[in-house]
Amino acid sequence: MTLIYIYNLLLTILYTTTLALCFHNFLFEKSQHIKKGLLALTVFFIFFTLDNWIISMTELIASFERYYNQTFSGLPLIKTVTFLVRNYCMIYTIRLLKQENVWAADYVLLTVNMIWMLIMPLFPSSQTQVFLYYLPNQLFLAYCGLQAVPRNTKPLNQISQKYLKKAALVMMLFAFLILLEDSFVIFNIDNYDKLAMRIQNRNFSEDLFSVSVSIITIAYLIRDYPHHKQTERRKLDKEERAKYYIDAFCRDYQLTKREKEIFLLLLEHRHNQEIADALFLSLGTVKTHIHNIYVKLNVNKREAIDDFYQTYCQKLKD
Repeated sequence: MTLIYIYNLLLTILYTTTLALCFHNFLFEKSQHIKKGLLALTVFFIFFTLDNWIISMTELIASFERYYNQTFSGLPLIKTVTFLVRNYCMIYTIRLLKQENVWAADYVLLTVNMIWMLIMPLFPSSQTQVFLYYLPNQLFLAYCGLQAVPRNTKPLNQISQKYLKKAALVMMLFAFLILLEDSFVIFNIDNYDKLAMRIQNRNFSEDLFSVSVSIITIAYLIRDYPHHKQTERRKLDKEERAKYYIDAFCRDYQLTKREKEIFLLLLEHRHNQEIADALFLSLGTVKTHIHNIYVKLNVNKREAIDDFYQTYCQKLKD
């Protein structure tokens, strides 16, 4: 009993330390991109911590263990919510590292997972029923690992590539180990007979997974986060400066909102038809707006616009 208490205490200290670091940096982070990732990690570790507390109570308090096991054999709502939130946080963080939005396929898999976990408890309690309840979550963990593998479709910074590789390795490895341990425990140790119910609620492979994620997260926050934050801040400063120059230019030369949109596309060297398609305008309307821009800038050809704008920006810098 003492060893169980110490084990749970050490896990709680690790999870809450990681959680506190994530939340602290979330509060003071200015970059929205990093802030979203820190929030996802914060929520992720909140549910890791809560799940560990519940499991530790089943190990230390006999009456709670009986109540929890009976609830699990009926409608394991707490466990289902915990899995769903953690699964969403994992795929969201991976998509964020890859500079992508969460895919429609991700939402479909999460929805199917949720429906599956809500339906399975309706069947008679047995080893097979419990195994099938857990199975989609291990498969989703493996799916997250596959999605974390860096691909050459989009250039990523070194820090993102580094942690995507770590996530891919850890997720795919522990998806297999957790599934292996579940299979052994459920079919060889657990007893789901209501008169003699005995359930091993803790999966030690899952604990090792959460410990690995905690260590990787702490290493990022202490070692790589300061550099990542500076990089994102420089990027943000550059974007803010670009927006300031554009706003100042359009204000000084009295460009309308629509003329500003077309002017930005002209700086990208878009053709008239491309501008019309991008802004859902007719070709004639685009030509009229471009003519008005020429008049306001006192230029007579498209090539002069970029030089005119660069000269203006240089004057602001000086």
